[in-house]
Amino acid sequence: MTMGVVAIDQPVKVYRNLRKNTFSVLSTTAPDRGRLIGHADVVVLANVTFKVSQAGRQRVLKDKQKNVHAYVVGLLQYTAQDLDLLDSLEGFVQEVTYNPYKHTTFVYKDTGLPCFSAGVALLINNRVYTHNLLGSPT
Repeated sequence: MTMGVVAIDQPVKVYRNLRKNTFSVLSTTAPDRGRLIGHADVVVLANVTFKVSQAGRQRVLKDKQKNVHAYVVGLLQYTAQDLDLLDSLEGFVQEVTYNPYKHTTFVYKDTGLPCFSAGVALLINNRVYTHNLLGSPT
């Protein structure tokens, strides 16, 4: 795990880092707002919202080149590098995904319906799973 000093319930935003094949965790509070805290293969967040910058998405569509413009935002609960996948997925019932070429928001993978928030999100194996789904804009 390559994480800096973090506190439980620290507000963060997380994105999938395609170059490092892991998740990048950024601070969302002053004075370090936007600063990289570190990288982790497993992240658990509470009080989650799924954010997509429409301007960033439009750049992807125009330039056909990926850029960081979609985040899972929430309160950091846990990070780890190696977590037993079967134990970690217990209770996490729906996968959430985002593809800028197909959707304007994050969506539930099985239904394609928009997902705006969740009680808890587990980010593992370059995927996002939710628990205690709220499913409506916050």
